[in-house]
Amino acid sequence: MPDGVQIDERPGKGHVYWTNMGSKANDGFLSRANLDGSDMRTIVPPGATHTPKQLVLDTEHELLYCSKSARDNVEVLFDGLPEPIDLELYSNRLYWTDRGDPPFGNSLNSADVSAPLRPGAPPRGPSRDLVIAERFHETIGLTIDPAGEKIYVSDLLGSLWVTELDGSNKTAILRDAGNFTGIAFHPAKSA
Repeated sequence: MPDGVQIDERPGKGHVYWTNMGSKANDGFLSRANLDGSDMRTIVPPGATHTPKQLVLDTEHELLYCSKSARDNVEVLFDGLPEPIDLELYSNRLYWTDRGDPPFGNSLNSADVSAPLRPGAPPRGPSRDLVIAERFHETIGLTIDPAGEKIYVSDLLGSLWVTELDGSNKTAILRDAGNFTGIAFHPAKSA
């Protein structure tokens, strides 16, 4: 079951990346193909990850971040998080939703990823300093408005929330509007 998708349209790149959650425990995988569908490759094979969810491409540092991935040539930044779902990257910060159980789940999280990766370094575990907003109802979707410097979060009970980039001023802008999953932000065109 495909879940996360990222497109790299930079000259000389031209790839689409996606996750596939699989149909049973530990058979998900990550794939890549050219934008025309040719040269499809599995980059993280079945059995090397457990139900991978969303992913985000860091074109500045040539990195691909994915929630729920583990493999020898994949650097694990965080381990033991309750249930990370959606990912966004903005201004050298990785943001993610976690719909797992409290105290670290049902939350919006953020971490600085500006430092170079340290191969072999142990992954960080869940901690309060990663949580920037909490008390959602199975938080799942995430998108960032870069111009307005706002974060939008959706949850499975049908609420849409907005916060500042630091997670402050959490405000519900929709409640009981259906069962949300993903969310995307597209700025309005100026007249």
